[in-house]
Amino acid sequence: MQSSDVQTAIPSSSSNNCNEHCYVCDKDMCHKQDIIAHNRNLLSELLKLESTEHEKISQEETKLSNMKAQISEMQAEMSKIQAQMSKIQAQMSKMQAQISKIEGELANRVACLDDILHKKNLIYESIYRNESTVTAG
Repeated sequence: MQSSDVQTAIPSSSSNNCNEHCYVCDKDMCHKQDIIAHNRNLLSELLKLESTEHEKISQEETKLSNMKAQISEMQAEMSKIQAQMSKIQAQMSKMQAQISKIEGELANRVACLDDILHKKNLIYESIYRNESTVTAG
């Protein structure tokens, strides 16, 4: 509302005091004093509303600022967690490489053991055959 709107209590075309008109709310009133009092009441209400709206805006801005700060804190926390996850992932990859190496060594040892067992069986068979022929002969 502009300041010129507040002073809109302009008399109507008739000259008597009972035909005054408030152009702010478009109401007819009897006296200019009624219009002035009415306009002052309207102005008072508008000032209260303006104050209330400023307060609400301030509260909302504070709330918004706090929420943005919380988001920043959460993003920082997430960055820390992601760094920890990267570190853990690197450790897991290192352990997986060690597991693969050990599995390879284990496979070689099993193959070696299979070879030893095979040779041992051949030797047992040779000993058995040779002992059978010695005792039979």
